[in-house]
Amino acid sequence: MVDIRKNIDKIYRLSTLREIGIVGSIALALFILTPFVYKTFSNSEAEKKSQEQYREIDPLEVKNNTDNFQLFLKNIKQNNGVLVLGTSESGKQGGYNYWELLNRDPENPREYSVMYGAGRFCEKYIPQILSNPETWKGMNVYIFVNPTYWRSGLNYLHAEYQSRYLNKNLIESAQSKFENQTIYHQLFGTQPSIKSHLNLLTYNQFSSIYKEDISKVILGETKNPFTSFPEYTLDFEKKLSQDSLDFILQKIDTNINCTYSYLETYNKHPKLTVIDTNSNYRTVALETFFGLCEKYNINATYILGPYNGKLGAANNSKAEVKEYDKLISELQQLFTANNQNWIDVSGESYTSGFFNDPQHHSPFGGYLIYKAIKNYERKEMDN
Repeated sequence: MVDIRKNIDKIYRLSTLREIGIVGSIALALFILTPFVYKTFSNSEAEKKSQEQYREIDPLEVKNNTDNFQLFLKNIKQNNGVLVLGTSESGKQGGYNYWELLNRDPENPREYSVMYGAGRFCEKYIPQILSNPETWKGMNVYIFVNPTYWRSGLNYLHAEYQSRYLNKNLIESAQSKFENQTIYHQLFGTQPSIKSHLNLLTYNQFSSIYKEDISKVILGETKNPFTSFPEYTLDFEKKLSQDSLDFILQKIDTNINCTYSYLETYNKHPKLTVIDTNSNYRTVALETFFGLCEKYNINATYILGPYNGKLGAANNSKAEVKEYDKLISELQQLFTANNQNWIDVSGESYTSGFFNDPQHHSPFGGYLIYKAIKNYERKEMDN
């Protein structure tokens, strides 16, 4: 079925009066049917599970800032859970990435929901926060900061990533809420066109006419956008000691911290990625997120990850290693100077088996990050 809100851009590229008439008819039908549908929707499964915290949510729900996404966030907050924001390093690793291990740990009373993806750095959530600050207020959030995102090719506004994770109308609606327009344009692009303003106006009108969830009921869509937490029945400590240290490490060439399968399939002679010293895009994004969390009382904790130092040392990449060490030092100072809560895992850069490839940590790396977070949380509880 066609999801009108997710295809709003296509709708406004229609050119004939007949097509415009169809769109108008659909909008009118939605407006008329809303009072009759709402009562049915209020008794839906999502309403019945209004207190349940979910592990993940469909990325399109996040992109379009839907009611389902608001429910996802509210349930995390009501449950005193944690929302983990990460890039590609924070994906699932068979139960062994850091947030997976935190959820598996029987000693840990909280649940950790997660949103991750390549290029999904913290600025990808700024428009959502500005759109619904009350929903985000009081949220416990962990943000993984991967130094590789300061490298050449990533330390700038990446149009593909922005299109993948953000609705352009949501981006444009955030502009008026930015005190510094220069930073807004640096993070999200140039001045919107007249057509973009028209699209935004129409988008806002559609938003007031009907809710995303109600439109799904009308159109007969039944796909559940939520992913629940799995039941873990394994002996936690025993499984960790066996798999993390023995089986996992056997798959990695620990001289360069890349798996044998990566070397065979993707790159036989990998190199350490190069830091882009001519751009401050990522640092500006991070500082902007600092300010937003402070303004809206979001309880943010940052996890500063390492870089693949063993790969750099093996390739004698002294210049690249020097730049990474400098970046790590600058980020440490940035967190401290801005009084941020942060967990430093950057010291694992030369730990054998920490990485799968030049930029992504292995399940063993996930285990070490989990241990660092657990130690941090224990200290926080003691205080």
